[in-house]
Amino acid sequence: MGLLLAADGIGTLIGAALPTRFTRWIGSARALIVAGFVAAAGAVVVPWGAGGFAYVMFVVGNVVFSAGVVVPSVVTRTYRQVASPPELLSRVMATVRFVSWGAVPVGGVVAGARHVVGLCGVLVGAPVVLVLSPVCRLRDLTDFRVADRDGEAVAVGG
Repeated sequence: MGLLLAADGIGTLIGAALPTRFTRWIGSARALIVAGFVAAAGAVVVPWGAGGFAYVMFVVGNVVFSAGVVVPSVVTRTYRQVASPPELLSRVMATVRFVSWGAVPVGGVVAGARHVVGLCGVLVGAPVVLVLSPVCRLRDLTDFRVADRDGEAVAVGG
């Protein structure tokens, strides 16, 4: 059991090694979308198979899922640090931490009542939201522009 669960750590290490080169290659905004679909694909693979093959699919799915989750985590945290004014950085990071960790108990309750099909729909739905958002038209997150008070376009964090 421990060896099966260790696959998560292997995927995490792989995912932690990827963001710099990956975002340089395709851009940080596109990396979020690609990594989201990679994570969803890994999650879909986890329950496949029967017998010994099920163990292999569990390991492969966990490695792919973990790698796909770590990449956007690194990319979004880096972007928040670049885009946030220094005087607000601690508040931004604390708010994100509160919201994300605050969702854990809710996720635990929901997980007790979920079906694999529903989970897969949520996992695939997350990157679809990015595809349908302005992020899909960006190469890098720092390419995002907002209008200032005078209506001039200014870069956010760039």
